[in-house]
Amino acid sequence: MRAKAHFNSEFATWLSDQNISLAVSTYRANRLIFIGIDEQLNLKLDERLYDRPMGLFAANNTLWMAGRCHLWRFDNLLADGQKYEGHDRLYA
Repeated sequence: MRAKAHFNSEFATWLSDQNISLAVSTYRANRLIFIGIDEQLNLKLDERLYDRPMGLFAANNTLWMAGRCHLWRFDNLLADGQKYEGHDRLYA
Protein backbone atom coordinates (compact mmCIF):
# COMPACT_ATOMS: atom_id res chain seq x y z
CA MET A 1 0.00 0.00 0.00
CA ARG A 2 1.48 3.33 -1.05
CA ALA A 3 1.21 6.35 1.20
CA LYS A 4 -1.04 9.17 0.06
CA ALA A 5 -0.17 12.78 0.74
CA HIS A 6 -1.76 16.14 0.09
CA PHE A 7 0.31 19.32 0.11
CA ASN A 8 -0.35 23.02 -0.06
CA SER A 9 0.40 24.36 -3.54
CA GLU A 10 3.15 26.58 -2.07
CA PHE A 11 5.02 23.68 -0.45
CA ALA A 12 7.26 22.90 -3.44
CA THR A 13 8.20 26.56 -3.74
CA TRP A 14 9.01 26.70 -0.02
CA LEU A 15 11.24 23.60 -0.28
CA SER A 16 13.05 25.21 -3.21
CA ASP A 17 13.45 28.57 -1.44
CA GLN A 18 14.89 26.83 1.64
CA ASN A 19 17.03 24.50 -0.52
CA ILE A 20 15.95 21.47 1.54
CA SER A 21 14.23 18.11 1.38
CA LEU A 22 12.55 16.38 4.29
CA ALA A 23 12.86 12.90 5.76
CA VAL A 24 9.97 11.65 7.89
CA SER A 25 9.62 8.38 9.80
CA THR A 26 6.25 6.77 10.50
CA TYR A 27 6.41 4.33 13.39
CA ARG A 28 2.99 2.76 12.83
CA ALA A 29 3.16 2.58 9.02
CA ASN A 30 6.77 1.26 9.04
CA ARG A 31 7.96 3.84 6.53
CA LEU A 32 10.83 6.23 5.98
CA ILE A 33 9.58 8.91 3.58
CA PHE A 34 11.68 11.43 1.68
CA ILE A 35 9.93 14.57 0.41
CA GLY A 36 11.67 16.78 -2.11
CA ILE A 37 11.34 18.44 -5.50
CA ASP A 38 12.65 17.73 -8.97
CA GLU A 39 14.26 20.25 -11.32
CA GLN A 40 10.80 21.44 -12.52
CA LEU A 41 9.67 22.08 -8.90
CA ASN A 42 7.37 19.04 -8.88
CA LEU A 43 7.04 17.35 -5.49
CA LYS A 44 8.73 13.96 -5.23
CA LEU A 45 7.93 11.36 -2.55
CA ASP A 46 10.06 8.26 -2.04
CA GLU A 47 9.24 5.74 0.65
CA ARG A 48 11.02 2.70 2.07
CA LEU A 49 9.78 0.08 4.51
CA TYR A 50 11.61 -0.54 7.81
CA ASP A 51 10.69 -2.27 11.06
CA ARG A 52 9.30 0.51 13.28
CA PRO A 53 11.38 3.48 12.15
CA MET A 54 11.53 6.11 14.86
CA GLY A 55 14.02 8.91 15.42
CA LEU A 56 16.00 10.54 12.62
CA PHE A 57 19.25 12.47 12.84
CA ALA A 58 21.16 14.06 9.96
CA ALA A 59 24.71 15.40 10.08
CA ASN A 60 26.96 16.31 7.16
CA ASN A 61 26.38 13.54 4.58
CA THR A 62 25.00 10.94 6.99
CA LEU A 63 21.43 10.12 8.01
CA TRP A 64 20.80 8.00 11.11
CA MET A 65 17.51 6.25 11.86
CA ALA A 66 16.54 4.32 14.98
CA GLY A 67 14.29 1.32 14.47
CA ARG A 68 12.72 -1.15 16.87
CA CYS A 69 15.90 -3.26 17.17
CA HIS A 70 18.40 -1.53 14.89
CA LEU A 71 20.28 1.69 14.40
CA TRP A 72 20.59 2.39 10.67
CA ARG A 73 23.31 4.58 9.16
CA PHE A 74 22.85 5.89 5.61
CA ASP A 75 25.76 7.63 3.90
CA ASN A 76 25.45 9.92 0.89
CA LEU A 77 27.32 8.29 -1.99
CA LEU A 78 27.44 11.40 -4.19
CA ALA A 79 30.28 13.92 -4.28
CA ASP A 80 29.54 17.65 -3.97
CA GLY A 81 27.91 18.86 -7.19
CA GLN A 82 27.20 15.31 -8.43
CA LYS A 83 23.61 14.31 -9.27
CA TYR A 84 21.83 10.98 -9.59
CA GLU A 85 18.54 11.03 -11.53
CA GLY A 86 18.16 14.73 -10.66
CA HIS A 87 18.90 14.27 -6.94
CA ASP A 88 21.88 15.69 -5.06
CA ARG A 89 21.91 12.94 -2.41
CA LEU A 90 21.94 9.16 -2.70
CA TYR A 91 21.78 7.48 0.69
CA ALA A 92 22.79 3.83 1.05
